[in-house]
Amino acid sequence: MTTVLGIHVPRENRIVLASDRQGTFLDAHEKMPAQKIYVSKNKAYAFGVSGHIDQKSLGLMEKLANGQIDVNNLVAGKRFNELRDLNIDQMGDRDPELKKLTNMLLAIRKGDNKGLYSCLPMGAVDSMFTTFVGSGSKFVEEYFKAKRIVGFVEGRPSLIQETTTTVEAIELATNGILYATHRDLYSTGFDLVVISSSGIENHTMELSDKGFNRRLKGVQRKYSPKGNSKRK
Repeated sequence: MTTVLGIHVPRENRIVLASDRQGTFLDAHEKMPAQKIYVSKNKAYAFGVSGHIDQKSLGLMEKLANGQIDVNNLVAGKRFNELRDLNIDQMGDRDPELKKLTNMLLAIRKGDNKGLYSCLPMGAVDSMFTTFVGSGSKFVEEYFKAKRIVGFVEGRPSLIQETTTTVEAIELATNGILYATHRDLYSTGFDLVVISSSGIENHTMELSDKGFNRRLKGVQRKYSPKGNSKRK
């Protein structure tokens, strides 16, 4: 089950990207560890990828990571033509092979276009507060709907647009991915990247060892107001 998830935390000017690290190779139907979140070489943005991965899609990902695609232009124009062209090519010239579509999330950390974006298979680029792609998306949606219902009953604000802290966003992202994978995240691997105007922090290696829950709490403490005051 593949899932990539993004949550924008506007009150703290941060974006949380998370994913499992399980990939399925379509030809062999074999599940293997697979990275799904990448940081650009200039550290100006990060992006998540879900769907069919082959040499052509890897080529597009490399261009995006190397800055050969102007992300500000594609966001301003609300079109990711290179992604659209890739997917049209992947679907073939007979019956469309929808399982070969590639989806992306994009998080830009500063400038006029800073924010979280969903890059759809046919090229549309939409600004989002929360978005998720991959075969596990329906399960993440179920989880978020349940959280919204509980929040409404308890008189708490909307989950999607009023996530109050990065700590909460990390918890929501982790539980959403966990719900989608139906398994212990340590057994499948977990990508976690936090984007802010001051930089991009990749916490994947911190969470790749035993004691996942304890290490996750340690990451969350770094983004709590108390944790930030200690670091200063």
